[in-house]
Amino acid sequence: MATYSVKLAPNNASNATFQAWAAGVATALTTVGITRTTNTGDTNDFSIANNWNPANITMTVPASNSFTYYEIRQFTDSLQGTNPVYLKFEYGTGDGTSYYGLRITMGGGTNGSGTLTGFTSTSCILQPAAAASATTYDCYFSSDGARLSILLFAGLTSVSSAYTIGRTVSSTFVPNSNGVNICAASSGGTTTTATNPIFQQYVSEAGQGGANPSSAQIQFTCAFNPVTNNQWGLNWGVLPIYPNVGYSDYPDCNMLVFIAEEYGGISESPVSITLYNGSTPHTYIWTNTMKTSVMTTPISAFQYNVFVRYE
Repeated sequence: MATYSVKLAPNNASNATFQAWAAGVATALTTVGITRTTNTGDTNDFSIANNWNPANITMTVPASNSFTYYEIRQFTDSLQGTNPVYLKFEYGTGDGTSYYGLRITMGGGTNGSGTLTGFTSTSCILQPAAAASATTYDCYFSSDGARLSILLFAGLTSVSSAYTIGRTVSSTFVPNSNGVNICAASSGGTTTTATNPIFQQYVSEAGQGGANPSSAQIQFTCAFNPVTNNQWGLNWGVLPIYPNVGYSDYPDCNMLVFIAEEYGGISESPVSITLYNGSTPHTYIWTNTMKTSVMTTPISAFQYNVFVRYE
């Protein structure tokens, strides 16, 4: 498992600031082991030949709701050879002048020229709901080859975004080939119209039905569970997100929902959470500036936030 943190500024006010955060994200993905594929049309600025050197980056800021530059990356676990997962990262501008914008789409294959093939997900956009900042903020990335966790610009109100994708797992957290679960919480919405701050979608492997639902759902599939008999969620304030495979499958626990009022006093530092009796603790990171009340019932009036796995 690999983790990486870097301070970046969520700023598209100039070509230089756009290039800086985009190159920072690309570097982070490589560092945690989400490797880059060779696709015709990939953003050459991020190529190994350029050594991630800002002096070699020539990208210019796209117009609002435009994602001009892309690269395709892949999982690196033992299942990748038989059940591949590819991720298309598109760097651009969100729904506002100078707003950062990162669009991510999953596919089961690639045609070698930038198009994802096989079963694909709905595209998810990470973007702010407020004007750009020249100040740098913590960004966190982690992966074990079968999952990826991203938390952008922690600590900045109305700007932070979180994204996780991981293979479905067994009851003991062992990744399997059934499909992937994708979750996101974006301050500025996960669409080009800056709506739907919540994104969740399950995408099955080839031959098993494709995406469910066909368009990403705008609420997380969570449930308040009992705290006895080894049920998920010993603390009622921490809620796993269940893949919607037609029923609620085992949660991968790459992202957790929690009631913000329950954890309003903890810092941004990583915290260890044991999800059920006898389980191995996992490490999570969070930001207390991305509260939303657009989660599932039964108590949707509460403000919620997310923990993102970081180990």
